[in-house]
Amino acid sequence: ELEKLEMQVSKFDAAIPTQGDLGGFLQQIADIMNRNKLTNQLIQPEKAIELSETSCIAVNMQCTGRLQKIFDFFEELENMPRIVRLEKLYMDSDRFSGNVNMKTRIYIYFSPKAG
Repeated sequence: ELEKLEMQVSKFDAAIPTQGDLGGFLQQIADIMNRNKLTNQLIQPEKAIELSETSCIAVNMQCTGRLQKIFDFFEELENMPRIVRLEKLYMDSDRFSGNVNMKTRIYIYFSPKAG
């Protein structure tokens, strides 16, 4: 039982890296958007909220694309090895083009210190 719990804790620790690595994460987001052919991309991080154990960074994102492709984007985001929390999501459709405009705010977490 102890080994099972230790394995679960190690998976959780791996999902919260010891440093922000914000640039790498933002590049991964852009890559996912590009793979899903989403346009009008904006990925904008805010200032980190630093706490003693776990810190976070809010990231505002927006893009335009087909509804299925936006769902595919969120599925890939959800399956990333890093913990991501969705705070807000807004979508509206353009009746003429059939595209959906998406705006969202997520939080990513990191441990401010090693160990």
